[in-house]
Amino acid sequence: MWHILLLATFAATAAAKCGCGYTVNSTDQNQYAIFTELMETDFLHVKDVTYNMDHNTGWMPQNYNQPAGQAGAPYGMAKQSRNLVPNYIDSQYNWLGPGVEGIDPGLQLWVRTPALNDKLVPSAEIVTEREDILYGSFRIGMKTTDVNGTCSAFFFYRNDTQEIDLEILSAEQHNDLNQWPIHLVVQSSTAGRDPKDYDGSSEMIYDMAFPPGGTPGDYNEYRFDWLPGRIDYYVNSRYVWTETENVPSEPGRIHMSHWSNGNPSWTHGPPIIDAVTTVSYVKAYFNSTDHGRNFIHHRNCPSEAPDYVLHNSCEIPKQERTPNPFGADGNTTGHTFFFSHHHNMIEGQTIYDTPLMGAAARTEAFMSSSTEQQAAYLLLLQMEADDAPPPTPPSPPSPTGLTEYGDDDPQFSDPHSSDLRTYDDDPFSSDDSDFEDGRLGVANELQHVRRIVVPPMQRRRESK
Repeated sequence: MWHILLLATFAATAAAKCGCGYTVNSTDQNQYAIFTELMETDFLHVKDVTYNMDHNTGWMPQNYNQPAGQAGAPYGMAKQSRNLVPNYIDSQYNWLGPGVEGIDPGLQLWVRTPALNDKLVPSAEIVTEREDILYGSFRIGMKTTDVNGTCSAFFFYRNDTQEIDLEILSAEQHNDLNQWPIHLVVQSSTAGRDPKDYDGSSEMIYDMAFPPGGTPGDYNEYRFDWLPGRIDYYVNSRYVWTETENVPSEPGRIHMSHWSNGNPSWTHGPPIIDAVTTVSYVKAYFNSTDHGRNFIHHRNCPSEAPDYVLHNSCEIPKQERTPNPFGADGNTTGHTFFFSHHHNMIEGQTIYDTPLMGAAARTEAFMSSSTEQQAAYLLLLQMEADDAPPPTPPSPPSPTGLTEYGDDDPQFSDPHSSDLRTYDDDPFSSDDSDFEDGRLGVANELQHVRRIVVPPMQRRRESK
């Protein structure tokens, strides 16, 4: 069972182990949200985003077509994995660009020209392998294209009515007019009922005080914090907007995409030359609807007493400067903080094959856990291999001197209260048959990796 803890104070230090999770403040500075899961990807050093049983960064490149004519768009899209190009910095200890392909380092998402014979624009999309993401703080370091006619997008998606978008349209960026809008969109409950329908009624167009491509070429961090009943948006940790309407309440995946369909009311274009948006990192801190993951979290954080949780949680650093891997200070500004680069801060987390956190690091994270935690890992793997649900862990005794949550303690929220919503049953047993669990099983003896292909009917219709 997952939950969000809203806490009134935060006392953990950066050196503390993070067994109870990772904390972020909302726009109300008196409260903090704690998330139990971590997924960080340093795309400045990722050399390969191929997705197979031998190599897995936690991201799945997408290959599918969307025909022309949807929502009046004159072109369609051909999402192709070849348009995802790792332009990594060759040394994993260096954070200063350019990448091995020249120009901006990071994962390149290309929109290519010309369009294919069937009027499909070659585009790029990549999605998280994990589909159990429900509430969290999601950040992307990104430099968007300055070529007219594309949409660069970072978003949560389950279906057309459970979606949070952060989108930058290159046709709207006007340096000469000092106009650099960004679209913050939450789809309404009526979205997707008709192939021509687009309902972004919960939409904020925010004019940033700087060009997203930067002057002279900065990367920026775009972020949204998704909580029950609200979404807070930030740019370089500067608060932008809060949305409280149509907030999603079901689990899904995080997507990155760069695309065009020539829609004159949205992307414009297609571009007349190849266009690239570059991603330097994605950092996600979230709660999971996976029973097995929550079983492990319970072992890592055996008490919900406020003092215990606070002293065994880690605050997520704010990215207040542009994460730019260029310039005289590029080796400093490009080097942002990753919990996953610190072995004592990732106990119990699923760490994928990334340059500084490969199989050896996963082993160390596993071996640094307590004997009881290791036993929980191995027991979970065996139960999943047998396709059996994990048992409900016993409630541990409260550590001496710590206060349990109670109805008479107004300072802290009950983590099981109805307004924070908890699941007693598997959320994937809902009537939403489009969202299927395609789990193939255990990837290795240390971590459970779910390999899921997004069904075509479930893919987001980028046809605004």
